[in-house]
Amino acid sequence: MSSLNRPLSRLSRRLRIRTRLGLAFGLLLLLLMGLAALSVHRLTGLSEALNRIVDDQAVIRDSVNEINRNAEAVARKLLVLMSPDAELRVAAYPEINASNNRLDDAMQRLAMVLPSGPRTERLAEVRQRLADYRASYVDVRGLIERDDFQAARALLGSDTESALSLFVSAIHQLAASEERAGTAQARELRDQIDADRTGVLALCVGALIAGALLAVGVTRSIVLPLKRAEDGAELIAQGQYGHRIEVDSADELGHMAAAMNTMAAAVGEREAELRRLADVDLLTGLPQRARFIADGDRLLATLPERQQQAVLICIDVDRLKAVNSVLGFDAGDALLRGAAAKLAGLFEGVAAYGRLAGGTFAALAPVARLDHGAALAAQLREEVEHKLSWQGQSLDLSVSLGVAHWPEHAADTEALLRRAEQAMFEAKRLRQDVAVFNPSAEASRALHLSLLSDLATAIQQDQLRQFLQPKRCLKTGRITGAEALVRWQHPQRGWLPPGDFIPFAERSGRIRQITDWMLARAVRTLAAWEAEGRAPMSIAVNISTLYSASRAARRAGSVWSWMSSVEMLTAMLMGARP
Repeated sequence: MSSLNRPLSRLSRRLRIRTRLGLAFGLLLLLLMGLAALSVHRLTGLSEALNRIVDDQAVIRDSVNEINRNAEAVARKLLVLMSPDAELRVAAYPEINASNNRLDDAMQRLAMVLPSGPRTERLAEVRQRLADYRASYVDVRGLIERDDFQAARALLGSDTESALSLFVSAIHQLAASEERAGTAQARELRDQIDADRTGVLALCVGALIAGALLAVGVTRSIVLPLKRAEDGAELIAQGQYGHRIEVDSADELGHMAAAMNTMAAAVGEREAELRRLADVDLLTGLPQRARFIADGDRLLATLPERQQQAVLICIDVDRLKAVNSVLGFDAGDALLRGAAAKLAGLFEGVAAYGRLAGGTFAALAPVARLDHGAALAAQLREEVEHKLSWQGQSLDLSVSLGVAHWPEHAADTEALLRRAEQAMFEAKRLRQDVAVFNPSAEASRALHLSLLSDLATAIQQDQLRQFLQPKRCLKTGRITGAEALVRWQHPQRGWLPPGDFIPFAERSGRIRQITDWMLARAVRTLAAWEAEGRAPMSIAVNISTLYSASRAARRAGSVWSWMSSVEMLTAMLMGARP
């Protein structure tokens, strides 16, 4: 069957599906019509044969019965011929002749029905017996006509009756023979019916097999390409855009497979472009954060075999916000492109590097020893920091660096990058050019985070305490005022000095609430002194640059009319690097 399916499949692939289905159904219909026509033809032939047998048997039966009746009638009339009455004998002659004529007609019908062969030979024997009887009858009649009744009786009793008996016996034998012949014909007809039934069944089986082969061939030519297309579509949906569906036909399915291949190629190209856009920073052309981490992990995986270590340097462009604010974002973009060009020139082919976000870059470079990291950071800073000319403006490109070591500080690129970023933030806070990640600072940051969440509660629940440090006049020795100092009475950690919470309060913005609290407490103290009648004095309160002077003035203005003075001192003149 497979050997037949292959040429059918090859042929079907050259035809369109509608042509293929039309031919398949047409061939099946032709098979059914041919089978039906053959069955009708055979049934018609069997029916005609059966009718012929039935008709022939009826003719034979009727003819034999007719011969028997007329033979008996002749026998009776022969007895009348023995009568001495001439009138009776004369009346019997026509009846005997009529019976003989009917015998001839019956014999003629038998001759017409019986086929040639042994059956006609038996009929010839019957005719011979009839001829013998008639010859004897003629002799008897002649003797009677000569009035020789004694001789006529003797001849009638011997030869004529014997000839008539032999004739009747031959007729009976012919009837029995024809009955056997009819039975044999019926048996042959049944055998023919069985043979025809077997032939029709064989043709049905053949038509079924042919139809099955045709259906399998057509189905395979449609279902298999559809299955391949379905499997290919699933692979394409899973992201395997390089997969191609086999195109082995020029029909609609082949066109569909080719269209799906074209679609997969187009989607793959767009997907690759989207990945490229997602992985590459459009401004600088450097890998973005996710791509940098992936490149870094691949680089780290190769270092144990080479017995090397690595340093990750986080680079942040200084004063980028100021440049964007004063000169515009185009100037800031020029700074970023300049830094990216220097970074690519230094690390291309030897390290993983990329732009993380804003003005922050990163580079992961292998080193033989970790102490080489400081020299690499210095080389990077010297290479990157330079003057840029932008639209007639001279831009100074300076950077702050944070360094983390692999595998000392982290085992993978992402964790190592977080360490380097923390070191970079520490360098900016301390106004240093380079800072190396310090694990001990991690515990300090955790403490600061814990204190930051407690600080809001401390302000609300009045856990802060204000202490006044007197200011004495050197000439008179009299106390002229005081400086307000803040302490935190933490429920679990005890007394905390300002250095433990003021710096991160400034970074988090909580310094405003602390300053409000200090100003309010200073005003209340001055009001109480005024009520007690003390000499006018002032209280100095340190004000952060993050706390605007106008806000401080508003806080103190409500008691300005009766308050001698509230001194507001700034904790620092300017902030560190932005």
